[in-house]
Amino acid sequence: MGKTLTVSLFLLTRTESVMPDEYSACVVAASSEKNARELANENCGAEGYTWLDSARVEAKNLGVAGDDTAGIILWSKETS
Repeated sequence: MGKTLTVSLFLLTRTESVMPDEYSACVVAASSEKNARELANENCGAEGYTWLDSARVEAKNLGVAGDDTAGIILWSKETS
């Protein structure tokens, strides 16, 4: 029998001040917090490696998602 991949929803929230037109938070479906941070870093447009830095971005596991949603950023919040 094959290995089952568990996919979770992660809420990533920036803890530093955010410039206008930057994302302050996002929800990512991923297999791990590390993977969620990497996906956010590649797709949310923050300068540098903000989403990878645990000192500047909090991560909260919201629970298990459907297996077919891995790798999708489901929601992001842009500051105005």
